[in-house]
Amino acid sequence: MQRLGPLVHRVAHRGALLLIASAVVYLAGLGTSAAAFAGFSPSSTTLADLGNVSLSRFAYVFVATGAVAGVLGFVGSLWIRSSLPTRSTRTIGLLVLEAAFLAQAAFSLYLLAGPAGPSTAPDAFALAYLGAASLSMLILVLAMLRDPRWGGLRLYTIISGFASLGGIIVAARGGVGALSTGGADWIAIAPWLAWLIVAGVHLARFRVYAPAISAPPI
Repeated sequence: MQRLGPLVHRVAHRGALLLIASAVVYLAGLGTSAAAFAGFSPSSTTLADLGNVSLSRFAYVFVATGAVAGVLGFVGSLWIRSSLPTRSTRTIGLLVLEAAFLAQAAFSLYLLAGPAGPSTAPDAFALAYLGAASLSMLILVLAMLRDPRWGGLRLYTIISGFASLGGIIVAARGGVGALSTGGADWIAIAPWLAWLIVAGVHLARFRVYAPAISAPPI
């Protein structure tokens, strides 16, 4: 697509808003389902527990918001392409970002369609979703290099990516010491959701251009 210096297509602002909306919707679902979860503990309750209909009274809320957030984020990630320099890391990073949102929606729908009761499969789906999310940040930061528009957000992205990846590694090992899989889930997802909001707000401030085209590029 056409790119004019440091400017972005107007649709990139809409993509930024969708990334923010994705995080806010998912946070709302997390907060609502966690508040209604009997015996909820941030150190032991996993994301999969919140969507388990046999454990959570608001499982359908968590599932619905997760699926909606995944769709919003996927569309948003398609629309922010002009915000990054044209290079292979942009292509790979955005593909992984899109995969993360698809995995988020798939994880949510699996919780709805999968068997109720104890199972390791939902936790594996959650790890796939969060793994793609953390990798997308670490790859996209390479696409941000030498692009002055991203400024200090590059360091924030690196920190967020490694923090999320650390939580995933702990969760994959079944916990470390006093930190269980549930606690590791929250450590993994918190930097990701915060990054979506911070990066979305930052991107929404980029200057735009409005070329004469009939449809927004994706």
